[in-house]
Amino acid sequence: MGDRSRPEYQRLNTFAQENPRTSPLSFVLPSAHFPAVSLRSYPYLGRPRIDVPDSGTRDGARYACSDTCILMTVYFNGAFMQKADVSISPDDRGFVFGDGVYEVVRAEDGALFRLDAHRRRLARSLEAIRLREHVDTEALWNSVHELLPRNGLDAGSAKVYLQITRGAAPRRHAFPDPPPEPTVYARANAHEPPVQKWNEGVKVIFHPDQRWARCDIKSLNYLPNVLANQAAQEAGAYEALQVRDGFVTEGTHSSVAAVFDGTVTTHPLTNHTLPSITREVTLGLCEDLDRPVDEVPVAAADLPEADELFLMGTTTGIMPIVQVEDWTVGDGTPGPVTQDLLAAFRALDPA
Repeated sequence: MGDRSRPEYQRLNTFAQENPRTSPLSFVLPSAHFPAVSLRSYPYLGRPRIDVPDSGTRDGARYACSDTCILMTVYFNGAFMQKADVSISPDDRGFVFGDGVYEVVRAEDGALFRLDAHRRRLARSLEAIRLREHVDTEALWNSVHELLPRNGLDAGSAKVYLQITRGAAPRRHAFPDPPPEPTVYARANAHEPPVQKWNEGVKVIFHPDQRWARCDIKSLNYLPNVLANQAAQEAGAYEALQVRDGFVTEGTHSSVAAVFDGTVTTHPLTNHTLPSITREVTLGLCEDLDRPVDEVPVAAADLPEADELFLMGTTTGIMPIVQVEDWTVGDGTPGPVTQDLLAAFRALDPA
């Protein structure tokens, strides 16, 4: 718990009382607050614990921001600023209609994983909603990369979230004319790979696929995914496998594959599935490992016959599934095909 009489602890407690908006977060304050002090997990009276990852340096102090860090440096409409200084109009079409797209990219030691593939997918999503010509994606991606060192994330695992909306305009369903400037936002924060879950496997449930017919666009319209994932959380599961017309399409934030007699089987890319970058990488690894692949729909009723099941996603990696609803997959432990693919995935060069 830390020695509460230590002067650095007292400074932390004082800072927390004077700056209540900064909790909960993960960071090390600038050296003006903590000269020559490196802190990790110092709790303080009456407030949540501050967890301080040991990553990054700036102005003589180590720091790394979590998802909720108010002191995080973000990119917003062409400029870097503190997250607390971002101001978005209530008329923004992303807020009113979900009229926009997003991307999530994993990073390792400052390198964005499969950046070219993410760039292509973002460009495709922008094209699909007729917004591509209004966004300088080159400047955006350059700024996204700069977020890592600005937040002390040029060492270790991190993830970057970026979002583009059609901008702020009076509320009408049709596109504003003339078009407003798009709203562009990006942030980076620390990411902890789910190593324990990789080792043990996870539980999933089935859920009706109630999404729209353009799931191939990485849009902001995620309410069906939110509701399905909440159902999974309430069932003590990691993910919900979405079922459309009797066939498993994908999870709420991941792709899914089954292994039948050594063959990796996954739903083909259609308008009902997102073109997952991790799925693409995984199928490439199957080729490298001489593992046969079959891209065909799999009926939910056939999954109990699978030898193995696994998920694929940016922050999920290749995740073994060991339980579906109330039945066990295989012998209840991560299977050999999944483990081989996961090992190969983790050994990949980040770029």
